[in-house]
Amino acid sequence: MKYLENIDFRTKSYLFSYRNTMTGSEFRRLHAHQGFEFLYIHEGEGTIITEGRICRAGPGMLFMFQPYQLHSIRMEAGNSPYIRSVFAFEPSWYDAYLKPLGALYDFFQYLWRRELPVQCLDDNHEDGNMIPALFAQLHSQLQNCREQPQIQETAVFLICLLQQLRSRRSLQPAAVFPVQRSQYHAERIMDWVERHYREPFDLKKAARELHLSPPYVSRFFRQATGSSITEYLTALRLRKACGLLRQESWSVERIAEEVGYGSASYFCQLFKKEIGTTPHQYRVVPAPIHADALI
Repeated sequence: MKYLENIDFRTKSYLFSYRNTMTGSEFRRLHAHQGFEFLYIHEGEGTIITEGRICRAGPGMLFMFQPYQLHSIRMEAGNSPYIRSVFAFEPSWYDAYLKPLGALYDFFQYLWRRELPVQCLDDNHEDGNMIPALFAQLHSQLQNCREQPQIQETAVFLICLLQQLRSRRSLQPAAVFPVQRSQYHAERIMDWVERHYREPFDLKKAARELHLSPPYVSRFFRQATGSSITEYLTALRLRKACGLLRQESWSVERIAEEVGYGSASYFCQLFKKEIGTTPHQYRVVPAPIHADALI
């Protein structure tokens, strides 16, 4: 499993996948990537976790993931397949199109750069169900100009989608599904990991400080998220490392230490295994991926 996916936005402003279908066994994915992502669920049931918050996921729900924001998707195996559409894009490419739009541009900047109180929208509670229609319209337009998809088409889609989101009260925190008790404990564990990721992981210490037993911590975290605590910790550390590699001129050894790895050689081996390139190579040219890898 690769936790950090790298999208090449140097020559194209977006990646788009329409009604991609996953059937059969349970779908699980824990990752982050550069670029902003809209994920719309047409069919399927499960949970999606981002920023330590757990939300039930189902048909008619739109999720928003900010650049390099770690998110976990767990869709349950059942009678209906998991069908989703994804639009991921580099926000800076769209500044020129949105800047003249005043309040809508401010809303765009808010979604892109600020900490959001909620990152899911239930379209089933609104009249018209306009969001899937927007995805379908974009798919049709891009099919018609398949040889050279234009940024104008995606800019119009983004403007229309932002208008839909800005007009809805569903973005308020009250729109989030109630959190079950086991999920509440999982969120507490994620918060603890976020505060202690620079340290060697100690399950007994985590359990003691959370006033839970070690078996309970491990069992309920996996039940609620679909991942182990160590998998989540690895993904978090690598996400932090990718950010530091792009933002700081620090040595790889210092970055390894900063994100909780005492051995720089082990950090480099793990980075290569999970991200597909060395830290030095990543710092120069992040490796590209395809749209389907996002979902």
